[in-house]
Amino acid sequence: MTEKYALIALDVGTHAVRACVFSYGAESSEWTMNAVFSGDISLYSPKPRYIEQHPAELLQALKKVYGLALDFVVTSDL
Repeated sequence: MTEKYALIALDVGTHAVRACVFSYGAESSEWTMNAVFSGDISLYSPKPRYIEQHPAELLQALKKVYGLALDFVVTSDL
């Protein structure tokens, strides 16, 4: 039986967070990107020339995309 591996990479950007799912060993000896999940983040300006993100919204978006990626890994046959 060939061993299979899955990796979830999280990316936090200015406007969105993303979770990318990579797999290795299913049918290839290279890492393959299988899915990308994205969640938007709001920005606000507390004063001129300042832009910030709400920490609670950032954490919520991270949990959402990570959960979607984890569900994908568990339910798919990578």
